[in-house]
Amino acid sequence: MHVYRELVRMHREEGLSFSNCVTFNLDEYHPMQPWALQSYRRFMNEHLFDHVDLPPGHDRPTAGAIHVPDGSIPLSDVPAHCQEYERQIEEAGGIDLQILGLGRTGHIGFNERGSSRSSTTRLISLDRVTRIDAASDFFGEHNVPRRAITMGVATILKARRILLMAFGENKATVVREAVEGPVTPHVAASYLQQHSDATVLLDYAAAAGLTRVGCPWVLGPIRWEATQVKKAACWLSQKLKKPLLKLTDDDFNEHSLQDLLAEQGPAYDICLSVFYQLQHAITGWPGGKPAGAKPGDQVAVPLKLTAGGAAGSSGSAGEEVGDIKAHRQGSPSPPSRQHSGGDGGMLGSPGKHPLAAAAPNRHGGGGAHGGGTATSPGGRGLVQLRRQFTDHEDSVSIALAAQRAPGAPPPPPPVFPKRILVLSPHPDDDVISMGGTLIRLLDQGHEVHVAYMTSGNIAVWDEDCLRFADFAVQFGQAMGLPDVTHTSEVARQMQDSLERKQPGEVDSQQVLATKALIRRCEARSALRTCGGDLSRAHFLEMPFYKTGKVVKDPLGPVDIALLVDLFERIRPHQIYAAGDLSDPHGTHRTCLQAVFQSLGVVRSRGWYADSGTAVLLYRGAWQEWEPWEADLAVPLGPAEMQLKVDAIFKHQSQKDRALFPGADPREFWQRALDRNRATAALYDRLGLQEFEAMELFVIYDPARPSHIYKAPEPDRRHEKVALKAGELLSGAGAAGVGGAGALRSP
Repeated sequence: MHVYRELVRMHREEGLSFSNCVTFNLDEYHPMQPWALQSYRRFMNEHLFDHVDLPPGHDRPTAGAIHVPDGSIPLSDVPAHCQEYERQIEEAGGIDLQILGLGRTGHIGFNERGSSRSSTTRLISLDRVTRIDAASDFFGEHNVPRRAITMGVATILKARRILLMAFGENKATVVREAVEGPVTPHVAASYLQQHSDATVLLDYAAAAGLTRVGCPWVLGPIRWEATQVKKAACWLSQKLKKPLLKLTDDDFNEHSLQDLLAEQGPAYDICLSVFYQLQHAITGWPGGKPAGAKPGDQVAVPLKLTAGGAAGSSGSAGEEVGDIKAHRQGSPSPPSRQHSGGDGGMLGSPGKHPLAAAAPNRHGGGGAHGGGTATSPGGRGLVQLRRQFTDHEDSVSIALAAQRAPGAPPPPPPVFPKRILVLSPHPDDDVISMGGTLIRLLDQGHEVHVAYMTSGNIAVWDEDCLRFADFAVQFGQAMGLPDVTHTSEVARQMQDSLERKQPGEVDSQQVLATKALIRRCEARSALRTCGGDLSRAHFLEMPFYKTGKVVKDPLGPVDIALLVDLFERIRPHQIYAAGDLSDPHGTHRTCLQAVFQSLGVVRSRGWYADSGTAVLLYRGAWQEWEPWEADLAVPLGPAEMQLKVDAIFKHQSQKDRALFPGADPREFWQRALDRNRATAALYDRLGLQEFEAMELFVIYDPARPSHIYKAPEPDRRHEKVALKAGELLSGAGAAGVGGAGALRSP
């Protein structure tokens, strides 16, 4: 979509004309009416054709300058239609520019696995993986057509120039197969290796599986920046299945790491340095530690008291927005909150980065937002944190210090407790992706706010909507509430609307509002399970999401203003945001873009620097960071993982069978449990401490993009080794492509 939006912008603002263009779309579902919500014809009309000056006559599927396979014709007429489509391409003089996306099965167009290089436009049966990937567009896999009309491989390869685009972590494997694997019918995109002018455009996430990105040292010399050294050592450890500290000079020499060994060796010194870097990132104190805290200490943190007593009971009388939640000395620790035993933390430099005692901030009070309420005697309440830790420093402060440019002033002393903002694209991403860390931050007394950026309402089953509407009616009658008749009428209207709804049709506003309310209540219940304060739950309802369809609107000024206002009100010391880009309908990607744009607005404001705000990116719903990428690694114990799973269970509309499960058939709680355990097991294999589970984070600096967004730099002193086919343009941006087609200029 972003490609089409840019073409429309160029047409409107720069005078780009399409008056001499002829277009041929790659494919269309069958059966499919051209006006249907999921029709590629309708998609192209809405996002490109209706906004540019293509020649007239584009009111039919195949007329004038615009050509789209007709999914509405009878099955018996499809072969003749395909032959006619081929004839029209030839009559137009062939295709000058072919724009392709890349399916997870390696398909281009709908040329699924097994497609012949000589295939032309035809009817094809869709692979189940393709249908699963398309399920979000059709509101369920069962609604996805089983067949489609597609331009063939031979037809595509006749194009004079080809651009293939792929974005997101979930495309990394198939990109590697298409670009570096053998040419095979099993991966139709691999045929592009045989084209004389094919270019592959990727973002860093999609390129991560390529040799030149994943292990570029095997292709030739590179500049050994710290991140690449850490990456290479972890790669070698996993490849040889040996802990870091058991790798030898011979291991480096025999696996294309001679240059690194010569420059920074011996191997033990390199691996010891990497070992310490990984270990320094491990901490049980993701929000930092109070000044002078030692293992086993009872830690004093600011405890704000109100007329209703100590802050700490969610929703209790006298509670104020911004109150610090903490557990006072003598309060029993619930058994479900026992943390993992030992962090093995920051070896070699205890006390170098002591955290300052909680300092008054510009809002008044010791680290709490707002002022004017009474505090405990002496201004402090003694709090027994529910975990004993062994590390000595604030990992985030260390990592940020390492990222500072030479000559930059040091950051302000860390504050404890902190104001922390967790940004959740959907209502369940906070607990799925970083639920253990969220629990830890709350347990350690930080002022934790969670902002749910979108309603997530399109991911609720219609039956759940009817069930809750019926509950509202029954509840009103049982409680003797007034105006139950009106509630019953609204429920009846919703039922009528859903019974008339066609597959994939947009819900009524009543239904959308009810589904949003379901997700909101689930999010509140999950946050309560984690020990969160519901007065600090913020539901932003960002406008870009409010289409009722999988395809969303572009980000607008109101979306950014909502985030900027939230940042201004909370002025957080830490911001946690979703850094994965692989959700089925692109909401994570759009929300991350909104976060980056909003940070660009506020980072020049005084409070941002005064607060020493750190931005940490989490993953987990679809994949996890690699250890060499992580700036912060939070170990979790069995009890914490169980509590995280309990919180995920509160999202009942997404349990058992989510409406948009993506490519992974497991339930979200199973994915989170398996992924967090697998991360801990990976650290164990690298030779670090063994934990039950771990959650990883990467620090993002809006003034200097993180290493995860830039490709490794080749050593220009040596000739760059070329791969056998294609051209990689990394850093091409993180915009997705909502369709594909071809242009022919007469």
